[in-house]
Amino acid sequence: MTELEQIVQDIILKIYQLELKVSLTYTDYKFGDYATNVAFLLAPRLKQAPVAIAQVLTDELNQCKPNTLSSITNMAGFINFRLSDELLIDSLNFEQFQTLQGTNIVVEFSDPNPFKALHVGHLYTSIIGDSIARLLEYSGAQIHRVNFGGDVGLHVAKNIWAVLQDIGSRDPKQFLDQIDVDQQATFLKDHYRVGHQAYSTNAEAQAEIKALNQKLYEISQSINQFDNLSVVYFMLREWSYRYFDQFYDRLQIKFDKYYPESSVSQKGLDLVRAHTPGVYKESEGAVIYDGSLEKINTYVFITNQGLPTYSAKDVGLIHQKWDDYHFDKSIILTANDQADYMKTVLKSVSKFNPKLSDRTIHLLHGLVKLESGVKMSSRLGNGIDAEEVIETTKELALNFDPELKDEIIIGALKYSFLKQRYGSDIIYNPQEAISMHGQSGPYLQYAYVRTNNILHKAKSNPDFTLEKVNKLEENERMFVFELTKFSSIIEKSVQEYSPHYLANYLYELSQAFSRFYENNRVLNDPRQDIRLFILKSYLKILKKGLELLGIDVVSKM
Repeated sequence: MTELEQIVQDIILKIYQLELKVSLTYTDYKFGDYATNVAFLLAPRLKQAPVAIAQVLTDELNQCKPNTLSSITNMAGFINFRLSDELLIDSLNFEQFQTLQGTNIVVEFSDPNPFKALHVGHLYTSIIGDSIARLLEYSGAQIHRVNFGGDVGLHVAKNIWAVLQDIGSRDPKQFLDQIDVDQQATFLKDHYRVGHQAYSTNAEAQAEIKALNQKLYEISQSINQFDNLSVVYFMLREWSYRYFDQFYDRLQIKFDKYYPESSVSQKGLDLVRAHTPGVYKESEGAVIYDGSLEKINTYVFITNQGLPTYSAKDVGLIHQKWDDYHFDKSIILTANDQADYMKTVLKSVSKFNPKLSDRTIHLLHGLVKLESGVKMSSRLGNGIDAEEVIETTKELALNFDPELKDEIIIGALKYSFLKQRYGSDIIYNPQEAISMHGQSGPYLQYAYVRTNNILHKAKSNPDFTLEKVNKLEENERMFVFELTKFSSIIEKSVQEYSPHYLANYLYELSQAFSRFYENNRVLNDPRQDIRLFILKSYLKILKKGLELLGIDVVSKM
């Protein structure tokens, strides 16, 4: 609608000698397709009633009305525009959007820590991050999906300390080789919980874990993998990444690169030390960024043991991503509790490499909660695992229909997350997620199957062309207009990094299709050809929309 907005702006300048930004928005369909409130914006400056201003503008617009419009009317001060049927029909031949053509974007999401089980928060950020990446890619950007995880740090030391207690004097490789592959994730989770508890309650264990942390950091930076501690460390790390791969494969999510923290630790250390003093400063044997003068939090970047903290590692990661991709944007998805932390990290980087901090976008999301509102957290190992959420959903779904495919179950889970506004807390109800009725993934997948079946039954007319359609019936027009909203929904989803706009639009569109189909015969009707074309356009949009949400379409249900 940019062209029409410019026409209105030019007329305002011509009549009133005023420059004003004009925006068109969707309006109640009975009044028009789009509307603008410019008369209300002009009223205080012109000291005239909005209705009178709107009428002057409407009269002038009708004098130069482009053939893409069928009517321009003044309704209580709002100027309403109705598009021509020809333009609506032409709009159904949409092509892939290229608004981000030539843009190089890194999207970092999921970010689970090895040596621990994935929790429901990782499940959510994996799903939302994948959809955001798909939307940006569809808009023409070159996308690099990356994943960052802590293969060094206290959580690793806690886990391995607990494992070493079990191994005792036995051969570590033989001991670990006895653990079944399908039990490895549980093994990691259980031992992390034991180690965390010991660290929190036992001073002697805490001292041992701190010393072990130092050794593990040194091991992670070396190629020596033959002493017993190295064997344990690298075997458990391998288990973790294999578990991650299986998890992402099930979700059909791919990453271009994993960044273990150990791979960027030294870079982070070197950068922080190179800017100490200056950006960073020493404090009680540690190195910090003092955010007090800027009214942000102060964080330690190098401990008094000389080890890099998460903060230093993130400094290294930002620069490593730049070295690898020379990005125009680097998008990072984390939970809300990382807001202050990342603000300090980026502020520190801005002092010596502002280009990278300026190009970094930190997107925050809320907590994932059960329908009852109970917070789910794996900090103490007592939260809900990602796999547990998937399996619970699967069990409920198979009780409903034993033949239900995994694509439908995963689609149900994804849509349940994606339909909710990004940034807010997420309420998950597995019963609602798998329902074939209401706003759910299976409902949309069934809508696709239903429409596809109608098209398969139809006998196509090889002589049909859009040029032969010069007028839409009102019910046809209402549905076609809903289809034309797809491009603006994609644009809004991309601009705000919020797939929920698309998820909700697809549901509303499918409801509009149901209303249309109930009241308008398609097969063996005199208007079969145009209605089949409309259904094909709907099917194309529904399929693409589900694809951008990471949800499979299925051939039958």
